[in-house]
Amino acid sequence: HRIICVALRRDELEAAFPDAGDAATLLPLDLSATDTILPTLATLPGELQTIDALVNCAGIGWATFVGAAIAGASALLSWVDTSFSSVNGFDVPAAFLVDYETGFDSGFSVGLVALVLAAAAMLAAVVRQPAMRQLGRVAGSGLVAVGVLFVVQLYRLADASDVSMSDLLGVAPFAAIVGGVTVLVAKGR
Repeated sequence: HRIICVALRRDELEAAFPDAGDAATLLPLDLSATDTILPTLATLPGELQTIDALVNCAGIGWATFVGAAIAGASALLSWVDTSFSSVNGFDVPAAFLVDYETGFDSGFSVGLVALVLAAAAMLAAVVRQPAMRQLGRVAGSGLVAVGVLFVVQLYRLADASDVSMSDLLGVAPFAAIVGGVTVLVAKGR
């Protein structure tokens, strides 16, 4: 029997099977693009066109999953951190992202937005389809935007209140940004 090793990109295959030689055929192929599978298999030599056994271990896009987990954790971390208290993402209204004068008791929260975006990115890491990769990019961009917009509005609030930004800023916006960038850079991997 011969082995056909399939992955999205040739460089991934060559890195995973550097000593494959004649024992295996390396075949770059996106199995989620079902219309390309049969035409690609038809390019193989005749003895390789019949599949005796199939082992699927596509798995999870771990880098995307880890980025999404970091961003999801930001909802529970401190977005505002003062010497006497801290505020997690569920205590900050989403409207604060566009207007720092928004009261802290209005609408849904920044934590909920971050959690929904992180869940979408995790879904993209697990469901390995082209549409899900697009969802991952949107979620990653949204997470970066949430973190950056929060920092900008907190800076405006601190400036208007004549308070140092370092006296207010918690770690959560950075976790959302780092998680979002990780999701974007990972591209579903």
